Amino acid sequence: MDDKPNDSGPTIPTWVWILGVFAIILGLQLWVSGRFNGPDQVGIQEVMTAVQNGDVKSMVVTGDRIEVEMNDGTVVSTTKHSRDSLAETFEYYGVTAEQLQTVDLTVNDQSTWNNLFTILISVGPVILLIWIFSRGFRQMQGGGGNNIFGFGRSRAKNLNDANRPTVTFD
Repeated sequence: MDDKPNDSGPTIPTWVWILGVFAIILGLQLWVSGRFNGPDQVGIQEVMTAVQNGDVKSMVVTGDRIEVEMNDGTVVSTTKHSRDSLAETFEYYGVTAEQLQTVDLTVNDQSTWNNLFTILISVGPVILLIWIFSRGFRQMQGGGGNNIFGFGRSRAKNLNDANRPTVTFD
């Protein structure tokens, strides 16, 4: 019998690790994009109506996301359509240049981290599948008689002069 004590403790299954990593990446994506704890979401029509009525103090545009600070101090956010530019969005909803004169408009570049997480979210599952398959194939190529990739492998042993049996006929 084996007298070694088992000090390793309970092991965590691989699927729990994968699920944990996925949850962390998703949480970071939401945190970086500002959707996790950001201001209240409203429709783009409400924001454009507020601009036309002169109720908007400032607007900060980051990518397709627009954060709006109203004259009363409340902050709301909305999302414009990704294929339209900001000028096209204003034109579509009938906001004139005179109405925009009173609004402090700031346009920020989209965050590099946001782009990195978007790429990671889209490419990550493919990399994960490749890793899982490569581990599976590596385990299948191991020793033993019941592996699928060992059918053409020779099991002949190489004997050198020291290990060769000596047979004499007297």
